[in-house]
Amino acid sequence: MELIRCFWNYILYYTYQLLNYLGNILITRPLIYLLNFVKYFRENLKKGKSHLNNIKYNREYGISIIYAKYIMLLSTTFIFVPFYFILYHFFNIGILLSNLSSSVANIIFFILIIGSVIFINYFLSFKNSVYIDYFNYFDKKNRKINCLWAILFHFFTLSFFLLSIYFAIKLDVF
Repeated sequence: MELIRCFWNYILYYTYQLLNYLGNILITRPLIYLLNFVKYFRENLKKGKSHLNNIKYNREYGISIIYAKYIMLLSTTFIFVPFYFILYHFFNIGILLSNLSSSVANIIFFILIIGSVIFINYFLSFKNSVYIDYFNYFDKKNRKINCLWAILFHFFTLSFFLLSIYFAIKLDVF
């Protein structure tokens, strides 16, 4: 379990680092460039940068960690949905739910998927802010090309999800 938790927080950490990097390039630099034209902002730029960095980079409530957690929840959803398709189709859970209306069955599957995703992410990363300890550990390591692992992880989970949707439609699972 500890290895899975370490891997999950590793991906969360490098997703967070990637979002920090992209936010710096796409938001912070253009914003500072535009604010330099206004005298008030130019005079208070150093104080404003420290507040902006706190809003963006704080590991407990910053924008980057919120989006990184959201991306991890989304990627976990992309992992779990195909497994629920398999349960639905191959293990005939659809027959068990056939007495219910289709909207009630869909709501049950939605609750199962979202519940599983939140449960897994809560115990792997979010419980007692476990991810902060891992972040401090990963800060000490070399992180030059490791953001590539986060990109590949999210790319492959999205690809896995899209392929499962394609095959589910092709096999007429629904």
